[in-house]
Amino acid sequence: MSVPETPIPPPEERDLERLLDGAIGAFAIPVEGEWQREAMAYLRNVAEAAHFVMAYDLHDEAEPAPVYRP
Repeated sequence: MSVPETPIPPPEERDLERLLDGAIGAFAIPVEGEWQREAMAYLRNVAEAAHFVMAYDLHDEAEPAPVYRP
């Protein structure tokens, strides 16, 4: 992985809310208030963990390469 020109910005709350609302609508999930708050907290934690991982530069030699077998 090469060094990005600008660091990856952390996820914004409104973007996470739109993502959750889109998933709820796409799968027609019946939503209760408490469930939505818990799902939003979980989504926020996952997004923050993903941001932490993606912000770390592994350098090109640390990336796995595809393995071709005859």
